[in-house]
Amino acid sequence: FYYRVPGITGDQWHCMSRQTDFTWKQVAIELMLQYVKRTQGSFIENKGSALVFQYRDADPDFGSMQAKDLSNYLGELLFGYPVSVMSGKGYVEVKLRGVNKGHAVEKVLRKLSNLHGDVDFVLCVGDDRSDEDMFAVINAMTEDGDQLCLPEGSGAGSSGLYRHTQSKDRIPRRNSVSSDENRAEAVVGNVEGLMKRDGSMQHAGALGSGLTSASSSTSLSGHTKKTSPHFFTCTVGKKPSNARYYLNDTEDVSDLLDSLQQCTEK
Repeated sequence: FYYRVPGITGDQWHCMSRQTDFTWKQVAIELMLQYVKRTQGSFIENKGSALVFQYRDADPDFGSMQAKDLSNYLGELLFGYPVSVMSGKGYVEVKLRGVNKGHAVEKVLRKLSNLHGDVDFVLCVGDDRSDEDMFAVINAMTEDGDQLCLPEGSGAGSSGLYRHTQSKDRIPRRNSVSSDENRAEAVVGNVEGLMKRDGSMQHAGALGSGLTSASSSTSLSGHTKKTSPHFFTCTVGKKPSNARYYLNDTEDVSDLLDSLQQCTEK
């Protein structure tokens, strides 16, 4: 549960939660060990803020059955501890509450905005259940009109992919448009163009009840009125998700990133 942003903090690490109770770990690991002994190919991974029962190399059917039992028992034994139990593809994880990708990305974006102004463009891509917190945070920022405002009195100017927005409580954007801002607009346009041209990055609006209400549009590039077109949340594979878009596979992700790189180099 440490993070760093090389472009801002250098090699300095920051802790997301300083006062932490780890007594839950002993309870969780003892139970997990029992399931490791009976599930060939499984093992325990200690992530610091989380313990993970990994069974991706075990028999799929038996592993899934054992994982379901383990998840239920962990939920009962750890009731009252500051942790949450979640299951994903090939794993069962016990982690501290408030320590997740969503919390991390929120802190990073806040730090960026404090130094450079409003974040102009975000492409958030993930393929796992643990990425859902990250998608939800990015979506909430756009839905609530929270564009990561500059602190009052800050003199930071816009550069790179950051810019100021024109609103009552924010520092107004300069009349002149820099080449960096033009490049940022080109990047945004390129993402939308890719979605419109070949549909490789498609709107996730019709994927079921697991989606947020803001994902109801059927347009490939459509957004609700409150949503900034510069914020894209995208899951890999067509499945229920908090992400507003999906890419079919990792090859599509690679193609999209290559296109963005070419756009920024022009």
